[in-house]
Amino acid sequence: AVPTYYVSEMARRYVTVALSGDGGDEVFAGYSRHYLHRLDHRLRTRLGTIGSGLVSRVARALPPFKGQQVLSRLGYTPAEANTRSHTDILFSHNLKQFVYTPEFQAQCEGYDIATRFNQYYNKCTAEDPLDKALYVDLKTYLVDDILVKVDRMSMVHGLEVRAPLLDHKLIEFSASIPSSLKLHGRTTKYLLRESLIGQVPPSVLTRPKQGFRMPLAEWLRGPLRSILEETLFSQKATQRGFFHPTAVRKLCDDHYSQRHDYSHQLWQLLMLELWYHTYLDTRPL
Repeated sequence: AVPTYYVSEMARRYVTVALSGDGGDEVFAGYSRHYLHRLDHRLRTRLGTIGSGLVSRVARALPPFKGQQVLSRLGYTPAEANTRSHTDILFSHNLKQFVYTPEFQAQCEGYDIATRFNQYYNKCTAEDPLDKALYVDLKTYLVDDILVKVDRMSMVHGLEVRAPLLDHKLIEFSASIPSSLKLHGRTTKYLLRESLIGQVPPSVLTRPKQGFRMPLAEWLRGPLRSILEETLFSQKATQRGFFHPTAVRKLCDDHYSQRHDYSHQLWQLLMLELWYHTYLDTRPL
């Protein structure tokens, strides 16, 4: 949201309407998790139920290593494995158990964010697991994250952003073609790239994927560290009773020392507390 805010501000100096590429990744399989989901499915098919479960248990028991997530997900159903590719980058089940107070855990009992992802995956009538994963992206990540972010950050500057790749006819066409035309080997957005040969420089078509992110991990260790500390460990924050202060302190210390990158989790905790302070603490009784 932050980089999008400033790009929108700059663009608005010159234009009132802009085009974005939003939807390309979700429609034509542009994320690394799409390749990993296909790999996950192929391994599960080859190993069978017993073999997949055994590999999954061994992988989860070992110290962290490259490819551990894919192997550890083999013990889950395809729907659950896809869901974890979304939820594990946020607060995993184990991390919630560590950070949430017993009272807050009791309040959250009966609600599991994974349910929504699983429902969409199983609702999709496509046989190809990659197409099912793309359907989940369209119904969750795209509409609840990407489009919301761009719409709010652009409109605050009076900039209208349109997403031509989300034309309903194009989405219907993409849903009708084999997934191999979206993810071809390890080439993402294959058909989209092929259609632009001769129109876009090769350096653009073949360049590595680069996320539109801010250096959050470094900022939380540096210029934003004092704000993070003052906000998360304020008297009001600790009195809410949502999170164990000692657990939050552990996340911060591990992040500062670079033992683990908890930038996503700490940013969420920071935004939640700032939101609570802005909109609820100041609300008249």
